[in-house]
Amino acid sequence: MLRGRRVWVSDMSMALIADFDRRMHRLFGAHVTSEPLSSAQRMGRRFYGVDLQRPLMPEQAKLFIDLLDHYSVISFAGQDQATFRMRHLERIANHFGAPIPHPKNYANYKDFAKNKAPLRLLPVEKQARTRCDAAFPDDLQCLEDADSPAVYLVTNLPGSGPDQQENSVAGLHWHTDIEFEPVASVDEYVLRSSGSQHSQFSARNMGQ
Repeated sequence: MLRGRRVWVSDMSMALIADFDRRMHRLFGAHVTSEPLSSAQRMGRRFYGVDLQRPLMPEQAKLFIDLLDHYSVISFAGQDQATFRMRHLERIANHFGAPIPHPKNYANYKDFAKNKAPLRLLPVEKQARTRCDAAFPDDLQCLEDADSPAVYLVTNLPGSGPDQQENSVAGLHWHTDIEFEPVASVDEYVLRSSGSQHSQFSARNMGQ
């Protein structure tokens, strides 16, 4: 019975993969291909031939949501590293729920949380991107748009540099526990975010 059940699940998975491939070809072109990230028995799938710099139509965004729901991890290989920007990634993220900017990106987050004061970004010279860029300016620079409020830089570069004394610090800002806003409905978020260049949180709270 267990062996038969495994075969039945495998057959269902193959049928679902074929259905996803048909939808990908219809929505993105017959040139799109896919393969497992490691093996067919593990989570994740990698897609080739999808340009993430192009805004998604609602039906395309719905397919992305279905892919992530089924595979848990999805990868889109072959992006143009010379022209791909954080704003493209942020726009895609909006289809899954508006990313919530990290409190450390703001100068007055505590006042906002307690008193609903208008949010203010940190001064440019104190922003993580500026401090990272200053550490090794001839060797390392953040991507364009890394100063977006929706982007949290996990880095040990601020305060570093060729002339700085070595300072070992463990377990500091290596991850974030910030979650995403609840999604009222898939269709609502797909439609609302289709033409957005910035996160819904940023647009709503910062007038962008």
